[in-house]
Amino acid sequence: MTRFVITSAGRDGSTMLVSMLDQHPQIKCEWELLGWEHWKSKQDRYARQLDLIRDFFEQPCPPAVRALGFKLIVHQGRLGHQHEIREYLRSLGVSVIHIRRRNLLCKYCSHLIAKQTGRWQISSPDQQSCQTVKIDPTEAMAYFRCSLEDYRRNEAEFAKCRSLTICYEQLSADAETIMQRVFALLGVPDVNAGEKVRRVTGRRDCAAPF
Repeated sequence: MTRFVITSAGRDGSTMLVSMLDQHPQIKCEWELLGWEHWKSKQDRYARQLDLIRDFFEQPCPPAVRALGFKLIVHQGRLGHQHEIREYLRSLGVSVIHIRRRNLLCKYCSHLIAKQTGRWQISSPDQQSCQTVKIDPTEAMAYFRCSLEDYRRNEAEFAKCRSLTICYEQLSADAETIMQRVFALLGVPDVNAGEKVRRVTGRRDCAAPF
């Protein structure tokens, strides 16, 4: 079985990617295993996030499942056990999918809209609305630098792992081609997951993360 991790700096299209992976009958992909709400609900059972990850990867899976993984946002897994978690994942030989966004201005606007509306994910077109945001140039530049550093850190931490870097813009525009590369990395047969992705508008650059 292939064990894998999706790394993201947030607002990069990782939710859309997980949705697409979830369509595959041979892939089991957890959302944010170390997300605050999920971790909080598990703290009575686990003293460390590392133990939660170990249990996740050691769980029995149906025979059809050939790839098991979860989404890891850059700031997650850093509650005092960052080194242990990354070292364990590397020792496990995980495959890593890095998803990033080329258009940092759109990424920043997505971040501002999510903060303004309190809605970090969109599950139906009815939730899409037109929002106006005010951009502070200094704050935007700081956000751009931070995003680039997060991308660099994610790739450096898993430099020795089998990995694939994909862009949100490419995934949104040509899901079938990009997902073929993802499925090859995970060792599962190709399926046309792109047909099953719910788009929230007719625009190619507006999908699940907005």
